[in-house]
Amino acid sequence: MLAATAGPQAMLVYAVVIIAMMLTVSTVLHKMLPGQSTPLLIDLPMMRIPRIDNILKKTWHRSIGFMKEASVWFFVGALGVGLMEITGLLKIFTYFLTPITVNWLKLPAEASVAFVMGTVRRDFGAAGLFNLALTPMQVAVSLIVITLFVPCIASFMVMLKERGWKEGFTIWVSAWVIAFLVGGLTALVVI
Repeated sequence: MLAATAGPQAMLVYAVVIIAMMLTVSTVLHKMLPGQSTPLLIDLPMMRIPRIDNILKKTWHRSIGFMKEASVWFFVGALGVGLMEITGLLKIFTYFLTPITVNWLKLPAEASVAFVMGTVRRDFGAAGLFNLALTPMQVAVSLIVITLFVPCIASFMVMLKERGWKEGFTIWVSAWVIAFLVGGLTALVVI
């Protein structure tokens, strides 16, 4: 919905920046990570039209599995943000984030609250941006930041479990830095 209000020029800016980031990151990681690509050999099963009951069963089981693992973290994140709001820590956090949001990203100060909410669930962040009076290019910049932004708390916890604390936090901090750096550079060019 937010993208629909921005217009074609803003969406072109968004698309170019995100595609450029994908190409840049994949090239850098290809150069940095050791090892070689192996040929991909897959035995393909016999192709046939999927059965509706199999699709529904798999969708049900995977949805339940995801909800069992993620819903706890969504609750923890929402509780954490709620406690931060009650104790005043949310205002302190957004206070430190506001100069970056206003001066670097050229967005309204209220956008910093949306970015904090985006750490709980990314769509919470986008919903927070929806009610702000943004120009089309501000919409493009905010969507770039939200897209490159840190994963939601449930994804972050799964990442910590799979990658370990050190690598997980490195990815988390890097996502913050990259999202705000690319968003700010885009704002310097288009706003």
